[in-house]
Amino acid sequence: MTATRDRCSPAEYERRYAAVRAAMREQGLECLLVYGNAQGWQNVFYLSNHWDLVSCWLVVPLESEPVLITGVYPHLPAVRAVSVVADIRFGGRRSVEAVAKVFSDRRLSHCRVGLVEADSYRMPGIPHRDMLELQTALPNGRFDNATALLETIRRTKSGEEIELLRQCAALTDDAFDRAVAAVRSGTTEHELASVIAGSPGDTVAVLVGSTAMDRPDVPNPSIRPTSRVLRQGDIVMFELSKGMGGYAGQLHGMVSLGTPNERFVEAHAVARDAYDAIRRVLCDGCTGVQVADAAASIRRRGFDIGNPLTHGFGLGIESGLHVGLPGHPAYWPPTGVVFPEGASLTIEPNPCNADMSFGATAGAMVIVEGRSCTEIHARVPREIIRA
Repeated sequence: MTATRDRCSPAEYERRYAAVRAAMREQGLECLLVYGNAQGWQNVFYLSNHWDLVSCWLVVPLESEPVLITGVYPHLPAVRAVSVVADIRFGGRRSVEAVAKVFSDRRLSHCRVGLVEADSYRMPGIPHRDMLELQTALPNGRFDNATALLETIRRTKSGEEIELLRQCAALTDDAFDRAVAAVRSGTTEHELASVIAGSPGDTVAVLVGSTAMDRPDVPNPSIRPTSRVLRQGDIVMFELSKGMGGYAGQLHGMVSLGTPNERFVEAHAVARDAYDAIRRVLCDGCTGVQVADAAASIRRRGFDIGNPLTHGFGLGIESGLHVGLPGHPAYWPPTGVVFPEGASLTIEPNPCNADMSFGATAGAMVIVEGRSCTEIHARVPREIIRA
């Protein structure tokens, strides 16, 4: 199994900062102010190799070195050990004051600032109180939303990132094999989740859902595994991500205790066929509408979806690549979704019934490479696995 790593190479961070500063010049920005929190950590992490349990700020001047302002005092030694940013300061409850001091010291108080929030899709943004304090502390600053600037750069992976994602996929494959081997009567969902968490690599996502096949009440892998005990005649659905250095793979699969019944075999076939259809159309320049069209058979065969057909993935969930079926309340329309060269994403069709009491899952992480996309997992399950 591949040895884990804590960060990317110095050359990779030089590439990232060069790309960010080129975009800043193009948009006339003199500084980026990047906000992160425990739920939306990816943008700060991408440039600093740190995520905060509370909240933090990364100041990225166009012409001088960045400053990381972290929110938890006892964690300062750990932050200094892993972060690629040399200038690290404690902010705590006075983080905005610390930000304003950096702006004053660097003579940036009158500049045009690009605000990068935690996530442009759904994660919490800059807290209202912090934003008011920021505007008061920097009354002469001109603030523009620049979240898309950084997310667009993040979306296209470098060769080093792709190689790292392949290593993460191998860790995820190994965890999946261990979880499948642990499926037996008498085991609980919690115990299966523990098997995944205890496998090599960082645990990024553990979703386990089980139900009796003759009385289904679960439509997809669950973000909250329970103490439910598995019995003969059950189906188990997995979605799991293991990784390193902040990155992860992602794999979906289903395991039956006993012969899977026709209803689940059909639903899994619908999911698998949609996965294959999406993979065939996915390429550089492919649009969200094209992806949705490729998966239209889900509704023709009498199902809806419980999860998006695709979402960006790699450095956690990545914004901008969520696609659903037309009219879906959560995942449609895919406004402006275009898949670029080097994008990493999960294809995860989840056909389910209208009340979300029954469903199936299939899918895995892929990389967009030119006129096609490439699976990075060694063995994407093609059928329901029998325990």
